[in-house]
Amino acid sequence: MRRKIALVAATLFAIIGVSSGAAEAASIEPTPGVQTPSGDIVVQPESIGQCGAGEFCIWTISLSRGAFYKVTASVSDFRNYDGGGVYKNNGSYWNRTGKNWCLYSGVGYTNQIGKIYGSDTQSYDFSSSTANNLASMKVC
Repeated sequence: MRRKIALVAATLFAIIGVSSGAAEAASIEPTPGVQTPSGDIVVQPESIGQCGAGEFCIWTISLSRGAFYKVTASVSDFRNYDGGGVYKNNGSYWNRTGKNWCLYSGVGYTNQIGKIYGSDTQSYDFSSSTANNLASMKVC
C-alpha cells in the first residue's frame, strides 16, 4: 500500500512541478480579461482554431496569438477595418482562402511589401519586412 501511495505522490509531484522533494516557485498566469495588479488588462491569446476555411486570418502577435482578425475580401485601408486594430499591427497569419494576396505598407494598395500564396496549409509569422507594417492587402 505504501508503495502505491508513493507512486501516486511521485506522479502528482511530477504533474504539479515539484522536484527533489521541494516545491519550486510556481508561475501564476493572470486570468484573461482581468486587470492585473500593475493595471494591465490581460488579453486572451487566440489560436489557429479560430481560422475557418475561406478566411485570411491575422493575429497581432507571432505564433497565432493576440487580437484576431478575419479577411475575406481586399482591404484598402486597415485603419478603417474592424476598429483599425490590425493597421501596422500584424504578427502572424494563415491564408485559408486558396487565393494569392499582395501586402502593402501604404493605404490604397501602395508600396507592395510582400505576397502570400494561397497554398498555405498552416499559420506563419509575418516576415521581418511585413510584420507590423501592413496597411492594406488585396487578392492578386
